[in-house]
Amino acid sequence: MSPEIIVFFVAMGWPTSQAAICPTGWLRFGETCYLVVTTPLTWGDASRECHTKKAELVLPQCQTEQDAIWEMFLQIYHGNPSKHIWIGCSDIEEEGKWHPCPLRSSSSDAYQNWKDDQPDNDLNGNADCAAMINGAGGRWGDRGCTERHFSACQLPADTDTALSFCLQVGTEGRLASPSCLVDHVVKELPVRGVVECGKACRSEPRCRSFNLLEEGPETMLCQLNNVARRQVEGEDSIPKLQNCYFFEM
Repeated sequence: MSPEIIVFFVAMGWPTSQAAICPTGWLRFGETCYLVVTTPLTWGDASRECHTKKAELVLPQCQTEQDAIWEMFLQIYHGNPSKHIWIGCSDIEEEGKWHPCPLRSSSSDAYQNWKDDQPDNDLNGNADCAAMINGAGGRWGDRGCTERHFSACQLPADTDTALSFCLQVGTEGRLASPSCLVDHVVKELPVRGVVECGKACRSEPRCRSFNLLEEGPETMLCQLNNVARRQVEGEDSIPKLQNCYFFEM
């Protein structure tokens, strides 16, 4: 994007802002991205699988996050996951010392969600890895690390990735009359500026372009489109619309 266009948006009251971005196929909750792994793996293999993606096994830090992760699996398995879900906690290094999640009896303020009778070190003392238990609403229990279960990886959402997108200009290099792509919107959301809308487009796998509609002095609507301009025919697809601007990634 040229400097002139950046200055134009700031002058119009459309300040740049940041929106958290996750890799394709990952789900975002807050400022964290999650990848649901539905291939049953041992705890060690699940951890290594996450590391190959520069991520870690999930470990909820509050009940809200716990509920969000559990809900991801419920949606995939229609409310009934067939296996447990590994989380990033174990006492492999020292028996009885669970790291980095605390026990229910711990004086730590860190979040924990153990079942009432867990961990119980069953399986002849070999239950050394923690999982969300499918028959307990996702509450935690200790399991044998060589068992094969589902898992999920987590990594911080990207808020620093540089974006580039194009704004339509006229033949003289000036901003073209306001216009937007119609009939191809797959998602709408309120935003604070063009950068936030662009990042929303980048984080939506279906998005190929976006419209930014100024609804008021500080109110903007971001419309994500599932096609680029070259995929539509005729000027009727991008009509002139007041206070609406079309961008391509």
